[in-house]
Amino acid sequence: ISSRSIEKSEWVQWELSEAKKNGIPIIKVQASINPTETISNLKCKLASEFKKLTRRSSKDALTRAA
Repeated sequence: ISSRSIEKSEWVQWELSEAKKNGIPIIKVQASINPTETISNLKCKLASEFKKLTRRSSKDALTRAA
């Protein structure tokens, strides 16, 4: 969840660095003043990314089967 404090947090920077080193994808979601909106944005973004990955996996499986 993206906010202005991310750049200031050593812990968050360490987590991002470790994720990058280990090939873990980072999904950026903008934080809102309204926590309900932030959670809603997070759910939508995760669902969208999941659909993209599912489509990509299906295409890869079809390509390998052919």
